[in-house]
Amino acid sequence: MHLLNDYEKARIVVLDKNNSFAALHEQCKLSISRLKFCRANPDSLKKANWEAVNRLANMYDSQNQKKGFFNEK
Repeated sequence: MHLLNDYEKARIVVLDKNNSFAALHEQCKLSISRLKFCRANPDSLKKANWEAVNRLANMYDSQNQKKGFFNEK
C-alpha cells in the first residue's frame, strides 16, 4: 500500500474539480489565480509554499476521513 505524501495529497485536492477555487483559497491562502495556474499545471505545486501544500494535504485528509477511508473496523 502506497501512502501519499503531502505534495501528492495537495495535487489531488487541487485537481479535484469538486473543490471550488474559493474553498481552496480559504483553506490554503494561495491566491485564486495561483490555484487556477496550479490546476492547469499541477507540477507547479512543487514550488508552492510548504505551508500552503500542507494545508491542502490536511484538506485531503479531512475529505477522506469524512468518506470513511480511514475508519478502521
